[in-house]
Amino acid sequence: MNIWVSVTEMSTVARTRIRDLYTRGQQIRVKSQLYKECYDKGVVFDRTDSLLEEFEYEGAIVSNPTPGLYKWCSLLDFSSLYPSVIISHNICYSTFIKRTLINLALLSHMFVTRTSKDNVLRSIKVYKRKGEAFMFVSAYYSSDKEIHIQTTRGRYSRPLLICTNGSAPVCSNTTVDDMYKAGTLEMIDATKQMQCFIATTHDSICNQHTHVEIHPSFMFGLSTSMTPYANFNQSSRIVFQSAMSKQAMPLALHIMTSMVSDSKILTYAQKPICATTISSMIKEYNGVNVVIVVLSYSGYNQEDSLLFNKSSIDRGLFSSIKYEVVEIIENKFMNETLVYIPDGDILRDNDGIVLIGQKVKDGDTIAAKLVITEKKQSIEKIVLKSFVSGRVDKVTKHTSAEGNKIVRVRILLYRFPIVGDKFTSRHSQKGVIGAILSQEDLPFTKDGIVPDLIINPHAIPSRMTMGHLLEMVMCKIYVLDSNNARDPTLPSKPRSRESSCIDATAFNKAYRSFEVDIAKLSKEKMYCGTTGLPIEARVATGICYYHALRHQARDKAHSISKGVIQSLTKQPVEGRSRKGGLRFGEMEKDCLIAHGAASMLLEKLKNTSDLCEVWICHGCSTICSSNPCVNCNGRNTKEHHLPYSFKLLAQELSIANIRVGLKYT
Repeated sequence: MNIWVSVTEMSTVARTRIRDLYTRGQQIRVKSQLYKECYDKGVVFDRTDSLLEEFEYEGAIVSNPTPGLYKWCSLLDFSSLYPSVIISHNICYSTFIKRTLINLALLSHMFVTRTSKDNVLRSIKVYKRKGEAFMFVSAYYSSDKEIHIQTTRGRYSRPLLICTNGSAPVCSNTTVDDMYKAGTLEMIDATKQMQCFIATTHDSICNQHTHVEIHPSFMFGLSTSMTPYANFNQSSRIVFQSAMSKQAMPLALHIMTSMVSDSKILTYAQKPICATTISSMIKEYNGVNVVIVVLSYSGYNQEDSLLFNKSSIDRGLFSSIKYEVVEIIENKFMNETLVYIPDGDILRDNDGIVLIGQKVKDGDTIAAKLVITEKKQSIEKIVLKSFVSGRVDKVTKHTSAEGNKIVRVRILLYRFPIVGDKFTSRHSQKGVIGAILSQEDLPFTKDGIVPDLIINPHAIPSRMTMGHLLEMVMCKIYVLDSNNARDPTLPSKPRSRESSCIDATAFNKAYRSFEVDIAKLSKEKMYCGTTGLPIEARVATGICYYHALRHQARDKAHSISKGVIQSLTKQPVEGRSRKGGLRFGEMEKDCLIAHGAASMLLEKLKNTSDLCEVWICHGCSTICSSNPCVNCNGRNTKEHHLPYSFKLLAQELSIANIRVGLKYT
């Protein structure tokens, strides 16, 4: 009976026939349909890419969710887990309404009725707020004079505090169970939320409000709620930061015990000086507090470029570790056997596997297999791929269910920042390293403080990330406060180091608590590192929390002079892993034309790409394959050099009965 109820509900929610759930049940994703329902009602955040694909089945809207799709919900959103269509039937037929008065209409997975609205809604509200059977039931009175009761599973709901006469209880030193028992908490879904008047904070509650947020940060997702002073930034910057924070290298110690390839972690991370309430609760850190200066310096930090302090890098700033895993499978059915083959000074075990602690580089043999066939025996070497150079960190051996021996060799690559690596603050102020300068060449303050990195001042006005500047100032105040000898005018204990990501007065409260001139404190007199002369203007300095993103120049740098070409176009193959060529696109072509570099344009688009020799008949101006020409029987043919892609285009146009004529002077 329970199975039949579940299948019936899946059919109702997915809007498809029951027999389709048995025949194509693995292909229909009910969660995607539920996501669309919530997306249409504005419960979850939008994404930059397309969420829904074409309809695959008649009567069912199906989409393929991408990784991380359901993480865009707010912090306390969760799906109702317990069914029921049966509860809806009981409410409609036996408890509140006479069956003769029912006018039922099945709209989507909602049941609609037209009678006794006050009694129905009041009874459901009482039982729901008691935390009993109707905790996840949603009932409201629509503008069409209908009572909508929703009880199906999979509806996104979130808890809100109940407001009574312009006041709401304060959540302090209490649990969710106690709040449910006290009747101060209520689960609200998307449809019910449209009938509620929700206050953001306790300070903004008026008599008309029906509910209030437990905390303002709970309206957002995890990434957004960990950004301090997010309410001072553009909304687009907040969306960008939510995406880029997932690309930051974490301090994930569990990766050190796993055998996952292409894993990157920081060697150390710091607790942010300026934190939000959520980040203080989670205590997962993936960045470093750096001394930052907003200044145009040396011309190498134009646009989004960053200037880094070489001494800071030598001390371990943003140092990271990358793990590469090489898998070797000894297939018994293919008559493969691991064998020992000496290769240089690398030490190996009896199976020929590299030992832990050995240094390996590009082209070294990790292991070797003896492959025996009916005709011959051959040695297959497993060679380390390009651009990998490190030390063997871990080796695991086990046997699969089929009896094949599987060996995994993990290689540790220690990395430090180089030119081209990407970094970002918590306010989507991203940039790449433009130059790494010595400490003695960087500007310094009167106290001898040298910045860890320098950003360009033009990055602030266009993006309008005021939260970035506020974080710099507040972190500087907190650091100075920890050392009273430096500035005795600062109080010894500030009120709070946590900033609300929605409270617009958070910065003003911090400003009043310190009673200092922030305008003077945020800018300092600095001196040029190369000349020693003072810089004319006062320079904005501070401390900001920065992330090191997983986009590193070592993984993207690529150059090659010879390689594999495609058989169809005679051009180099694509991709760094295939040792292919670099794309010379439309914008690069326009750049060379604008500079008048005709020889360089000819070299890149023809000579080093797909140069070919063809014979052209000057009588009919076509590419000919024989002498005399088969088209005009002429013998005035000459050899010319053309890009093979153009020759291929001319041949494909001839299929459409379009002749391409070539005339040479």
